[in-house]
Order: sequence, then structure tokens, then C-alpha cells
Amino acid sequence: MKKGLTILMLLTILCSNFIQAQDPQVSMFYALPAFLSPAFAGSSYASRIVVNHRQQWPSNDSRYSTAFAGFDTYYSKYKIGIGMLGMYDSQASGIYFSNGSPSLITSNLTLQTSYQFDLNKKLSIRPGIGLGVGNKKLGGDFQFPNQLDIVGPTGNSSNESISTLSIYYPEISTGALLFSNKFWLGVAIHNLNRPNNSFLNNSTSRVNTKFSTHLGYKINLGIKPKYKHYLAHDIEYSISPIVHFKNQGSSNQLDVGVTSIANQFLYGLWYRGIPFNKNNKATKTNTDALVFMIGWEHAGFHINYAYDVTLSKLSSNTNGSHEINISYKFKTKFKQRALPCPGHLRETHKEVNFQHDNRD
Repeated sequence: MKKGLTILMLLTILCSNFIQAQDPQVSMFYALPAFLSPAFAGSSYASRIVVNHRQQWPSNDSRYSTAFAGFDTYYSKYKIGIGMLGMYDSQASGIYFSNGSPSLITSNLTLQTSYQFDLNKKLSIRPGIGLGVGNKKLGGDFQFPNQLDIVGPTGNSSNESISTLSIYYPEISTGALLFSNKFWLGVAIHNLNRPNNSFLNNSTSRVNTKFSTHLGYKINLGIKPKYKHYLAHDIEYSISPIVHFKNQGSSNQLDVGVTSIANQFLYGLWYRGIPFNKNNKATKTNTDALVFMIGWEHAGFHINYAYDVTLSKLSSNTNGSHEINISYKFKTKFKQRALPCPGHLRETHKEVNFQHDNRD
């Protein structure tokens, strides 16, 4: 079984003229805003540290493991946010070559900046841009598919010509976010320059540009004064319908769901897939997963966990996906309009104190 998966993964990785790479995905995209769009750089209006880890299909040898670490801050005097986000992604991390390396490793480091324009007393817009460098690396000491048969390595030479096992390439992204204290609407474009990441000599395999849009609306159910000294802000009860759509090459994905805040806890439930887009010949539907999320906040710390229940035919041998996110926001005293989207719902209540509610 592992031998067959190894051959399949090598075919996928090396035949890069025919198969276009896709960016990694996360379930808690609003808990990792810098990955969603560079327009979110500095969106907490304070200094913030965030780490995120996703383990996809843990019971399968072709599993994916993706880790993020980032930092962003905001300069109120100039209305500028800056940030940095690093990613490490290993594909087919259950299949190892003789040197102990996973099949394919992708990593990048991106610097981001954004600027906030206050259009009026109710609306603001934040354009942003990200510049980064990416690296893709193959696990070494491996056999090509034409050097293997059902028994194992044949000892034959291969006609494949690899120029390098590690390649670097530039990455450019941009985005914009329109928001009030109740709704948000954003767009983002990643891989704007479509970098070439082929390992083969005299070959071109450009990464598809990724387009995404994200929107939602926050419904306040009630706010009560804090009753404990250790609570950083008043107690909120709210619910927020959210929509996130992205397109990359021939791949389309839609996340539709709802998040809810109750006291110090954040709950989320959403569906990933496009059931009316029947581009999957095997299942006749484009259905991926149902995502459950729970989070907790205390004294600037946010801890969130999400579990993906796979709904496609892969569910029998993947064991879903696990994701955990931990962030910390440093204290700040200046006032700004609070972003209403999840991941920011509890960020600025103490500073903003819902100062714009009486203008609706």
C-alpha cells in the first residue's frame, strides 16, 4: 500500500507540467487572518502573536501537515499595520524516503503591510499587500516511477532530469477589506505573479493565482458589564453568519457557516463544499467537510480548536482533520473601530467600547 502511494505521490510531484500546485488550506481562517489576506495586517490594533497547526488526514500515509507562525502590529499615528507570516507544509508526510525526509516540503515567509482609510463615521477600508519568498523541496534519495515495479526498485536508470531538489521563488499577494462595526467584505489575490516551481530542467509549472472573497455580518444578542476582575472586557453574546469563497485554477471551494460568542467562549460550525457544482464524477457532488470549532479567550490569550468531519468518500480512511490555533494580543490603549469578523470579535471591546453603535 505504501509503495503504491509513493509511486502516486512521485507522479503527482514530478509531472509538474500537467498538475498545478494548490495552496494549503485552513479551517479557522479568521483565527489566522494574515493567511486570509494581507489587508488584515495590524487588524487587532495592537501587537499580536499567532501560531497555527493543521493535521489533515492523520490516518492516511498521504496526510498533510501545515504549521504557521506570525506576528503583526499597528501604528495608530500613521494608520499602518505591518506583519510577518511564516508557513511550513509537508505533503505525504506519512511516506518517507531512506534519508528520513517527507515527500514534499513547501515553506514561505511573507512580509505584509496595510493602511486604513476611514471613509466616514461608519465605514473603513483597509488595502494591503504582501511580498514573500517561497521554497519547495523534494525528499532526496528516491526512485522515479519508471524505476519501480510491483516488486520494488528495478535498478534501471531514469530519463527524468531534475535540475535541483530545492527551488526558491518570489510571491506577491494583495487584498482589501471594507468594514463597519457590524459587517465586513473582503477580497484577496495570492500568487499574483504566478511563480514557476518546477523541479525539471527546461520545464515550467506556474502556481495558479488564488482569488478569494470573505464576508459576514455580526448580530449582537446582548452585552453585559464584566462581573470578574480578570475579564478584559464586557461580556458579549453575538452570532455571525460567514461566507468564504476561493478559486485557484480549476478548484473552487465555499465555506458557509456561523460563529457565536458567549462570554469567554467562541463556537463555530460551517460547511465546506459546493454541492450544486457537480464536478466530482465519483460522488456527483463537490462536498468536502463539516467543520466544528470551539475557542476560549482569557487575558489576551486565544485558544481555538477545529475538527473537520470528512463528508466525501475519503472519510473511511482519513480520520478527518485536526487544527489548533493559539494567539496572544498585547494590551493597547488607543481607540479604533473594531473589526466585527471572528477572531477580532473580542479583540477591542475594552478600547473601542462600541463607540460607533449610537451612529447606526
